[in-house]
Amino acid sequence: MILLYTDGLTEAMNANGKLFGLKRVEETICGGGKTGGNSELSAFAEPQQLLDTMSHAVSEFVNGAEQSDDLTMLVIKYKG
Repeated sequence: MILLYTDGLTEAMNANGKLFGLKRVEETICGGGKTGGNSELSAFAEPQQLLDTMSHAVSEFVNGAEQSDDLTMLVIKYKG
């Protein structure tokens, strides 16, 4: 599974001017899978689960602050 995203994800800003950042992206991936605490995207059963988890994490972080940039995410899962 591959997560592609624009800078609007890492640069999402809360009311205090703090950025979501790459570290939070990584923490969301590592703790967001079905079993939690996994360090790979494969912990997510389906692409939509990763998108929903990341969207929820960003939404909680910004906590209603005005969006300052676009945010685009794409997840690709190879089912070879």
